[in-house]
Amino acid sequence: MANARRPLLAAAAVLLLMLSAGTAFGAAFGTQSYKNAYTVSVTLGQSDLAEGLRLVEGEKDGNTQPSTEYGGRQSLPNAGGLERYFYFDVHDSFINGGQNKVAISVVYVDLGLTPIYIEYDAYDPLRPEARTEDLTKKRVLVVNRKNTQAVKTETIELEDARFLGTQAGGADFRIYSSDELVLWNVLVWRKAHVDPPKPVRVVLDGEPVVFDPNEVQPFIQNGRTLVPMRALFNALGVSNDDILWNNETRTVEAKKGKVTLSLTIDDATVKVNGQPLVEPLDQPATVVAGRTVVPLRFVATQFGLSVGFAETQTERVVTLTTIPPELVPPTPGTVPTTPGTVPTTPGTVPTTPGTVPTTPGTEPTQPTPQPKP
Repeated sequence: MANARRPLLAAAAVLLLMLSAGTAFGAAFGTQSYKNAYTVSVTLGQSDLAEGLRLVEGEKDGNTQPSTEYGGRQSLPNAGGLERYFYFDVHDSFINGGQNKVAISVVYVDLGLTPIYIEYDAYDPLRPEARTEDLTKKRVLVVNRKNTQAVKTETIELEDARFLGTQAGGADFRIYSSDELVLWNVLVWRKAHVDPPKPVRVVLDGEPVVFDPNEVQPFIQNGRTLVPMRALFNALGVSNDDILWNNETRTVEAKKGKVTLSLTIDDATVKVNGQPLVEPLDQPATVVAGRTVVPLRFVATQFGLSVGFAETQTERVVTLTTIPPELVPPTPGTVPTTPGTVPTTPGTVPTTPGTVPTTPGTEPTQPTPQPKP
């Protein structure tokens, strides 16, 4: 893809940090309650991740499909006109009698020059108990697009939303435009909790790790920090010649010193030096905006770095510190020894240099003096 078409993930796109497990695209909600949740969200793609907010397919409009070029999902033309719609249903436990003061954040690809709108049911504040048929459909501008072909985030606040499932397919609101529309993520925030998530900064041995501003920036998903693969590997001293990509298996392999990592896209299984680890990853490598992102902590620790995490009022900071080789933990399954001592067979007693190893349960002995010549 040409540089001009490489999406830029704005800092607010770390909204993905709110995601955990989800339901499949179009599936009904489960039994989980979102009564005390600050947000509900859905991440769109080949298989949507719905957490209290789900995408609803319309009968005549609102049809979408995965976007192979940009990631996320793209809308299909309305059968009766030019508009392209996404319909969304908010979990009933999240809303209070349908009446809400909320903010809605939309992560989208800036394609074309037509505006993006949100349409929802609005109520008269002087008549909060108005019947459904008395509600007014209200349209609010989300953004005027500029065709930068970057990934951006916009947040709007709604003071008068009424989520009563009156949209097509029982949806509560819809997002639409009259031109191509690609969405990555939508979140609904309770008005009292609309502060956007903080950007993530990575520091290696006191120096900031710089990521290409035209590509994906670090973000948090499922409680794990994900960063662009190649930028991280290069920062850790892995040359491009030691980064191999297998398109058929969708596996990336990176080698540094005596360690070779193999990670497969969207697969929790990972190999170190050709051997699969017993514990699977809780957040595997994945693809965002056409770029591979990998779990930062796992990769860094496998390459012999310690990882720290701090949070300020404005950002989250991940610190990577190179561990001196003599302090690097041993490879799992080996027996650590004190420098200068002789490794022993598991179950035997380590001996002091110059003494003779003994059978377990006996005392170490001094070497038998040798006759002088």
